[in-house]
Amino acid sequence: MRNFIARRLLYAVPTLIGISIITFAIARLSPGDPIRLFTFGIQDFTQDDYNRLLHAYGLDKPLPFQYVDWITNALRGKFGDSLIYHRDAFVMLLERLPNTLQLASAALLLQLVIGVPLGVIAALRRGSWVDGLIRVFGVAGHAIPAFWLGLVLIIIFATAGSFGPKRWTCSRRTSSGPPTRKVSASGPWCSCTRSATP
Repeated sequence: MRNFIARRLLYAVPTLIGISIITFAIARLSPGDPIRLFTFGIQDFTQDDYNRLLHAYGLDKPLPFQYVDWITNALRGKFGDSLIYHRDAFVMLLERLPNTLQLASAALLLQLVIGVPLGVIAALRRGSWVDGLIRVFGVAGHAIPAFWLGLVLIIIFATAGSFGPKRWTCSRRTSSGPPTRKVSASGPWCSCTRSATP
């Protein structure tokens, strides 16, 4: 078991490095100049000012050096300032963390409560019409886009019906909605449970 966990952790290192490289490349090579975006609307902005900001943010370095600076600052929790709100990005991330954890916990609970029991029932009634119906639900859970199903369930249960609160936390700094969009994720849990149950 220890060897298995150690191998998994070892495999995760190049995976995370690859993801970080792809993320950096997408952000850095996307159209638009971050300095121009940051200084949009400022009058009397000269080329010398542009060059100073370019040097201050390290954008005049080659891309490999920019990546090293970016990943180092990310590991140290230094995400820089938001170009839109002009505030520390890490502080803004912490402000939104409670609502994110609340939504993720409720979504995981829904997945477990719905997916695991259905998977066990499908395994116990293997080959029956109940098994077929649950398998259709599992495939649909894989196929249906979560954002679309979430909007439909919000309309049914929170807006048109009387199930659940009609108002959810929503403000400029933090926002979250009902975890109904994660109901479709019960499908994979259902399929995995059915396959794992002898």
